[in-house]
Amino acid sequence: MHIAAFYQKQAWILQEWYLCGTVAPAPLLTTTRTFHNVFYVFLSGASFYRLCFVAFSIDKPWERGLKSGPDSDLLCHGLLCVQLWRNLLSCTGGDRFLLSARASRLCLALSLAAVALAACFAPALHGTSRRTTPEYLATSNSLSAPSVASVASDVAEAAPVSTRSYNLVYFQQTGHYVRDAFLNYWLMNGGVALYGYPISEEKEYGGKTVQYFERARFEYNAASDRPWKVDLTMSGSELAAGREFGKAQPRQGATYFEQTGHNLGGSFKQFWDASGGVAIFGLPISEEMVENGKTVQYFERSRFELAQQGRVQLGKVGVELLEKHKAQGFDGEWARSLARPGFEMTFRGEATWFKANWERVISLNKGWGNLPQDFVGRGLYAAAPADLHLYGRWGRVTRGNRSIFVQFIDVINWPDIPYVRSKGIVIDLGEESFRALGPYNGGRYEVSFDVLWPDQEP
Repeated sequence: MHIAAFYQKQAWILQEWYLCGTVAPAPLLTTTRTFHNVFYVFLSGASFYRLCFVAFSIDKPWERGLKSGPDSDLLCHGLLCVQLWRNLLSCTGGDRFLLSARASRLCLALSLAAVALAACFAPALHGTSRRTTPEYLATSNSLSAPSVASVASDVAEAAPVSTRSYNLVYFQQTGHYVRDAFLNYWLMNGGVALYGYPISEEKEYGGKTVQYFERARFEYNAASDRPWKVDLTMSGSELAAGREFGKAQPRQGATYFEQTGHNLGGSFKQFWDASGGVAIFGLPISEEMVENGKTVQYFERSRFELAQQGRVQLGKVGVELLEKHKAQGFDGEWARSLARPGFEMTFRGEATWFKANWERVISLNKGWGNLPQDFVGRGLYAAAPADLHLYGRWGRVTRGNRSIFVQFIDVINWPDIPYVRSKGIVIDLGEESFRALGPYNGGRYEVSFDVLWPDQEP
């Protein structure tokens, strides 16, 4: 009997199935459940058999945070071949039959060859695979931001600022908005930890569009090659203007910068390296010194301060720079706090969609601590970028004259954020939410969505 006909005969009526390769993601066989719930079918191809599999009990890929790709798919093929060979050897009685020794050896050889190919070529395939719109799947560490040094991806650096998206967030801590390019840069390159909260609105000043933050000032520069065309003002240098620090000699145990003639070592050097280095803070322009009872060091864009127990904190150079500029004629009205609006955040751009077992996604995120244990799902769901921290929150999504309220029960995970923002994607809707807003073509359409305040429900 032909092997394909044999496995077609063995296929049962199954509740759910997945195809390896380009059709759908293929989860790796990491489940602890028994393999006898997994069955395989060989399908004839142009020049080879494509291995497909069907399963009752293998966890869905979005429940494990697994993503499809040429490396994982190839490895899946190999692992499934190995298990196929094991199943063939264990077949007994009834409608099943034992393969000949020759067929068994052939199956084993093909299995080992597939695994070897996966091990050899997966890294290369991973690096050259064609990027498509990523899937946004539940992960246990979705609230953990990556280190600042790894946030600025190639995608973000090359992305144009002028997408069809519109982003606006109100920070009630200081009563100011951050929007569009400044918001994207702030969210994806350190946020409040490095720059603090906004202390002014956007304003044309000195021929530039600028915005002041507690620890920095942002400048929009259309010619910049930095992420989102956002440059950081040389705040440290400007505040230190007129002070003569003098060049120092190289110090043992420290890194000496010939460009400015100053050393950087100890806790300051560790913090500088871990938090973005020269791209965020610039080079040191002074040695360590005591100022107002603190050990400090000035950098081109910042000032480091040594707090209790050796902890490094950033000086509020943005606040000091704003006060200096107000004394020089900057309109202080732009620094006045604004009243709280009806919504905390507003976004406009493209919506994509995803399909999942919602009860399972909610259960997983409760277990990971992303959702409160008393969270109750209402049936229409969505995912937003993880750096917005919207788990469990409500949003109003509008398309044309239709609006729906959704709950954010999942996130667009950190590695995918630069890509989706560069494409103008602002939200990933659950399939039911996506369909509730009307017909669509191509899997995307334009929407706006507003985020309700944490204490609000529709």
